[in-house]
Amino acid sequence: MASLLREVRLLLSIPSLFLFVATLVTGAGLLTLQPDRPFFWIPAGLAFSFLFRYGLSMSFAVVLGELSAFLITGHSTLHGLASGLASIVSVLPLVYRHNHLKISREDHMWRRFMLAFLIALPVGTTLRFLTNDVGWIEWYMRVFTGVLFPGLPLLLWSRSSRFSGDAGLWERVAVTTVFVLSLPVVFFDNIVPFLPLPYAYLPAMLVIWIALRMGDFSGAAAMLLLGLAAFPGTALNEGPFANQPASLRIYLAFLAIITFFLTSLIERQTLLLKQQIEQDTLFRLFLERTRDIIYRARRGSNAGLEFMSPSVTEFLGYTPSDFTSNPALLIELIHPEDHEIIARIRSSSEKVQEAEFRIFDRKGHLHWAELRQVTLKDEQGNTVAVEGVVRDITDRKQASNRILHLNGLLHSIRQINQLITRERDREIILKESCNILVQNRGYRVIWIGLPDREAKHIEVAAVAGEGSGYTDGLTITIDGSVTGLGPSGRAWATGKTVLTSNVTSDPAFAPWKDRAARFGIHSSLAIPLVHADVKYGLMNVYTDDSLQFNEEEIGLLGEVAGDIAYSLYNIEREAEIEKLAYYDPLTDLANRRLLLDHLEHEMAFLRRRNRFGALLYLDLDNFKHVNDSYGHDTGDEILREVARRLRARLREEDTVARLGGDEFVILLFDLADSPDEAAKQAQSVAEQVQLTLQPPCIVGQNTFNLTPSIGVTVLPRYDQSPQDVIREADTAMYRTKMEGRNGYRFFHPEMQRMAEFRLSMEQELHRAIQGQEFTLHYQPQVDTEGRTVGLEALLRWQHPTMGTLGPDKYIGIAEETGLIVPLGRQILRMACGQLQIWKAQGFQGTMAVNISARQFRDPYFVKDVQDALAETGVDPGSLLLEITESVFLDNLEESIEKMEDLCATGIRFSVDDFGTGYSSLTYLKRLPLYEIKIDRSFTRDAVSNDFSRAIIRTIVTIAEHLQMTVIAEGVETDDQQKTLIELGCRRFQGYYTGRPVPADQIFAEQKKSDQ
Repeated sequence: MASLLREVRLLLSIPSLFLFVATLVTGAGLLTLQPDRPFFWIPAGLAFSFLFRYGLSMSFAVVLGELSAFLITGHSTLHGLASGLASIVSVLPLVYRHNHLKISREDHMWRRFMLAFLIALPVGTTLRFLTNDVGWIEWYMRVFTGVLFPGLPLLLWSRSSRFSGDAGLWERVAVTTVFVLSLPVVFFDNIVPFLPLPYAYLPAMLVIWIALRMGDFSGAAAMLLLGLAAFPGTALNEGPFANQPASLRIYLAFLAIITFFLTSLIERQTLLLKQQIEQDTLFRLFLERTRDIIYRARRGSNAGLEFMSPSVTEFLGYTPSDFTSNPALLIELIHPEDHEIIARIRSSSEKVQEAEFRIFDRKGHLHWAELRQVTLKDEQGNTVAVEGVVRDITDRKQASNRILHLNGLLHSIRQINQLITRERDREIILKESCNILVQNRGYRVIWIGLPDREAKHIEVAAVAGEGSGYTDGLTITIDGSVTGLGPSGRAWATGKTVLTSNVTSDPAFAPWKDRAARFGIHSSLAIPLVHADVKYGLMNVYTDDSLQFNEEEIGLLGEVAGDIAYSLYNIEREAEIEKLAYYDPLTDLANRRLLLDHLEHEMAFLRRRNRFGALLYLDLDNFKHVNDSYGHDTGDEILREVARRLRARLREEDTVARLGGDEFVILLFDLADSPDEAAKQAQSVAEQVQLTLQPPCIVGQNTFNLTPSIGVTVLPRYDQSPQDVIREADTAMYRTKMEGRNGYRFFHPEMQRMAEFRLSMEQELHRAIQGQEFTLHYQPQVDTEGRTVGLEALLRWQHPTMGTLGPDKYIGIAEETGLIVPLGRQILRMACGQLQIWKAQGFQGTMAVNISARQFRDPYFVKDVQDALAETGVDPGSLLLEITESVFLDNLEESIEKMEDLCATGIRFSVDDFGTGYSSLTYLKRLPLYEIKIDRSFTRDAVSNDFSRAIIRTIVTIAEHLQMTVIAEGVETDDQQKTLIELGCRRFQGYYTGRPVPADQIFAEQKKSDQ
């Protein structure tokens, strides 16, 4: 954006306006004075100089100026636009991106000129030629000479970098005077008619003289002045070009080129000379001020030190002349062990050599030096000289050694601090701290000990290192009456670090000397772990004879001990704070604050995953009476026992909290993916809590029977807060108390109604089974001729208030509560009894009875079936038991055994809803099945769905190969039955063949259908 604004400002600037006026005036003047043959197209030169200096934003002024000039002189708009665009195109290679290079340093200016005059200028000339009647060559020459003159002189005049020349004042005055006087003499020959023709070269030579001696600005002025004199003289038919005016443009053009490039060349040489002088000055200043030794030495037959900087005196105490007069001095000063390094450098053929070595100064002090040397070779590859720098790196070496020495320990401190920051487990902190110190510093053994419960001994809590066996059986006495005499005991007693530099010679270490020797221990450091004048433990560090403790290391190890002590302090403090802040002091259960925290996190978690949990609010019935009658101590013991029972009964991820008094809360985490299922599971937990608290609680000589009132709410709803959840469960709990205590209620009305309905339905099922309120309806199964070949018994409940209920209303509850077992037993007896009646009347078909998964898995199932057959006397071969695939998935072998036992009596089995579950062919192969029932979902789509037809055809084919019968259920239309017949099915069941009806109507309906 800034670049665009700059271009706009240039477009409206004074240079742009000047260029427009100059282009208009010169263009109009040439077209007026020389309408037929303007030898110079000056606007092209103006365009070149201005575009070069100010950029392409000047293009608009050029086009507008030339267009205006053409219009003023009576030419067409097309001619003016073509001329302006051609001027810009012609000079484009000379001006494009010129600002990245300076004219005086332009190495490729000749290439630019060639590109402009051989490509761009012909293109621009073609634009003019297509819109003018002037010859192509003529236009080319006009623009060519116009670009060179006045373009180049104007460029020299306007550029920012220029040289002023070496001419003195008198030379400038004399040459300028001669030049000015020569102009009228040359170009107005009527003034001095007796001079011969070659005098035209006099002004040219003077222009070149002026440019070379007086600078590019004077040369440009002289060149423009020469043109101003030549133009009118030639126009008046005077001067050397009077009869050949076309030669004037060649004369001026080549004079401009010579002047331009000569001044550019001189400027470059002047700049290079100036840079060389500056570099020499800087190098001299560098040699005077640098502390490094700069040298140059010859090689070969004339070997010797050629140059050495004065800084050698400050470094070594010798002058450069000392080394030039005594070439062996340098070798004498180098440390004897490093002579090999110098010899290797001298014999090396590499371009660059680097080395570090030791050297003595005049006073005998040893220094570390760093050498960097470059080899100089001649054209034949022979080494002729070397140049290099020698730097004093003594301080750096000493610092490096200190850093290397302490780096491992400093790194250990960082790692231990990071460990303390992220870790809150005391055992991990101590063990990892020992490991870190051993790995990074190479200590022989490190162990950290903590006081025992009685604070009489230090026990090893963590140990690391190759000599870890040293601590086996180690005990440090810290009892005030008998304080240990060793380093550790003294460190604990005094609270200060105790150093043993040599364990073999220190009398205080005598009892452990032999043990230390076995494990390679040479020195020890005992550091108490102290924070705020409280001792938390001891840290003992042992090294072999390769490491010695220095003052810095001891200080850093003290910092490590302080950090570890601080972490132990924090762990204790946080444990105390957490217990006080988040746990009930009586029962150690979570308090309200921790409960709310867990509840908030759980609600956020469940919302993210679209899952549901529940909260139970529990209050002990009549607990106030216990407190009043037996005292608070007894009440507290009862509360502790309740807490123990609840913790033992619930999952690890659930939260049990005590809010105060006899009120407890149970937070059930992530129960289900729907609120209904979560409510069912919460109800189950509430019932389990009742059972958990049912056993009597014995306190002393007293026995108490505990019953809870429980309120339940499911979470989260979109508008619930943690406080809302607790409040809702509390409300539900009080509703439980108001309705009789020792129970549970849901807060949400719909869930409450669901729980009440479930409980009511369970009670109703108990009553209905006992009162035999269940009846059976029967649905016929027919063949392709419409003959009834079998019947399926379907359960109906004749409810006293709700009327006839289908199994979908209660079978699920019966399954969950286990009531399906006695109900199924009752269904078998009713179906077999009715079948026996029909058999006596001549019915030849089978009776199909549905068996639920829970009923089938009941251990007495086989006996129940056999008892039903024995009681009714029905032929077992007429009974068909329908099971679903889920029956035998959990325990296939047990399922096969039960089926085979019943099949041995003549009973046959049918697989109901085949194709909607797993439908493994392995099951079909191993199970003793008689019949496969095609599920109604396939029957329904058999007419219109190719996929369903393919499945049906496959089932029929499989059944035929396994010698099983196939029956399709859910047949409701004639088209469905016809399609099934085409697919190979021969038995059908559904509303089309007959609806389920009571026993006394089944054959009446069949006869009506036959009629």
